[in-house]
Order: sequence, then C-alpha cells, then structure tokens
Amino acid sequence: MKKYIKILFLLVLFFTCVTFVSAKEATLYFFYGDGCPHCAREKVFLNEMEDKYEDLTIKRYEVFGNVENSNLMETYKQKLDVSGKGVPFTVVGDSYVYGYMESYNEKIENMIRKELGLELLNFSENNNEQPNEEIGN
Repeated sequence: MKKYIKILFLLVLFFTCVTFVSAKEATLYFFYGDGCPHCAREKVFLNEMEDKYEDLTIKRYEVFGNVENSNLMETYKQKLDVSGKGVPFTVVGDSYVYGYMESYNEKIENMIRKELGLELLNFSENNNEQPNEEIGN
C-alpha cells in the first residue's frame, strides 16, 4: 500500500511540475493616443486577442495626455532601437509593431504566440497593403 501511495505522490508531483514548466505567459505593451484612428482599430483587435489567449496580459498606455506613459514608450523605443514617431506602438518581448493596419494582425498575433511558446501562424501571401510605419523583429 505504501508503494502505491509513493507512486501516486510522485505522479502528482511530476504532473504538477510539468504544468508549471509549460505554462507561459505573455505581456503586450500597447502605447496609443486618444483620438488616433489607427489606435482605435488596433484596440478592437487586441481585445479579441485578450479573449483568445488567457495567458496574455495587455498593458495599455495612453501617451498623448500622460507624460509618464510617453516617457515609458520612449524607454521601450530606445531599448528596441526604434526611431519612429507616433502611435500606436506595440511591444511583445523583443518584437514590436509601429503603426497599425489590419494586415499587421497576423504579425501581432505571432508575436503573442511566440512569447507564449505556441506554433506560429502562416502569413497570407495575398497581402497587398503597404505598412504605414514599420514592423520590427
């Protein structure tokens, strides 16, 4: 009987450890400005991502009316060696997207999936939209 209890205990311990090791989380930093139409469209998409990925945390920073948030965005831009101006500016891990178009959705979702340790999505080959700013990493 003690042998079975030991085995059961080891199995529970093993699966608990596996769960903790495999559970990854991702944080997305979204810098936006009130009144920015590109930001408003990206907010809708990010809300969908937040619903889709339970291990995703989105931190939103309005930069037009908040100097601290603007300074934080500048800190991230310097860290990632980004020279552009304006919003939206989206960061996940060491990847970023500057600006927003619907065609960026797969890139942003893959940034999230990469950080979560999930398989990346295939990008569309029929994408004719040109970026309005830049995409990094």
